[in-house]
Amino acid sequence: MASNNGAAAPRNGKQASVLLTARDVSALKWIAEQFAVRVDQLPKILAEGDAEVSRRTCRGVLERWTSADFVIRQKVFAGDPAWVWLTRHGSNACGGSFKLWVPKFGNLSHVFWVNEVRLRTALKHPDVLWVSERTIRKEQARGLHVPDAELIPPDGGRVAVEVELTQKSAARTLAIVGELASRYSTIWFFTADRVDRTVFRAINELSVADQEKFRIYPIETVEAVR
Repeated sequence: MASNNGAAAPRNGKQASVLLTARDVSALKWIAEQFAVRVDQLPKILAEGDAEVSRRTCRGVLERWTSADFVIRQKVFAGDPAWVWLTRHGSNACGGSFKLWVPKFGNLSHVFWVNEVRLRTALKHPDVLWVSERTIRKEQARGLHVPDAELIPPDGGRVAVEVELTQKSAARTLAIVGELASRYSTIWFFTADRVDRTVFRAINELSVADQEKFRIYPIETVEAVR
């Protein structure tokens, strides 16, 4: 168990001399909201202002977190950087507002790209609030489709964010885009090549007014976020 200003005790029972900084708490909360983070994304999350931290600083932070049993760091895919997700101690350290997440490795590509969209949005629109899928799921009535995130600009309103990497059936895709159009004035879709056509076809089934709510971006060009 850890508090925001105290040390943490890892699983081996030895007291770790690790004190949480405000940056630690913020980054751990970010990871909790997004399920997990790939190590090469962490320097952006730990950034101070517009400047990413160095790899050396990032390694030092990870070493402190690991020694305090705040995170698990694990190599999952050959040739890719390791992944990081929270332990129970790490969840408690940043407020413990979500259930402990056990990774399903097949979903990590989706997690990576949602993270990329969040990081890019924060860079280009620092005044926009990102509401994570996990937060939406806690607050939204059951039975409704949960987007991958919502954006809340300073002037109000909500933008739905969807990252689609795997192809759904035409009927399921149409149901999703129709529901999103009924609830949001703007919807951002980031799609892999193989699902573009299904999404476009579903959107074209909607009214002209609803079609105009959608912005479609190839997932590889997250930099296109405006």
